[in-house]
Amino acid sequence: PSEDDLENSVSLDVSKEQEDFRQFLIQRYGSLCHAFDVMDANSSGALSLVEFQSVVATVLRYCRPADARRLFLSFNEDPGAMLTWDELGISSTEWMNHLLQKRTKQRQVMAQALKNATAPLGSGPRMVEASEKHSSRLRLPRKREDIAFWAPLPAGWGRPPSFEPQAVKKA
Repeated sequence: PSEDDLENSVSLDVSKEQEDFRQFLIQRYGSLCHAFDVMDANSSGALSLVEFQSVVATVLRYCRPADARRLFLSFNEDPGAMLTWDELGISSTEWMNHLLQKRTKQRQVMAQALKNATAPLGSGPRMVEASEKHSSRLRLPRKREDIAFWAPLPAGWGRPPSFEPQAVKKA
């Protein structure tokens, strides 16, 4: 075999490795934008080599740290550089839409927290839901299971089906 044949059989297809990694992230998180957000632990908007390696190798368990380094360098050839969302393959439109949705969700959470804090006693969403669950339990009582020490007994344990206590006879 010639040297070209050996080189092609040993070398990695970088674009295939990148695409496989992107597909893994999409499958795991639903979108590349969300995956990048999760990987960017310090919310800097870019991933350092160490940050990328730690997430890909330990949290995601996608590959070994050496392979994670090789994958990082396939996206960005400078080891001291930062990997940004556009180098991962996210378009600016997708990223801006993701940031807008994220900001909207944060505002909804803040508005709900404010609403809960200012609600009169007993009328917050949590209290209303707890009250509804309590009412439904009272209306539809469940069959009581045999319980010992506040835990249900395993199947087959409990009173025998024909248990009739005998009256104590006085002699």
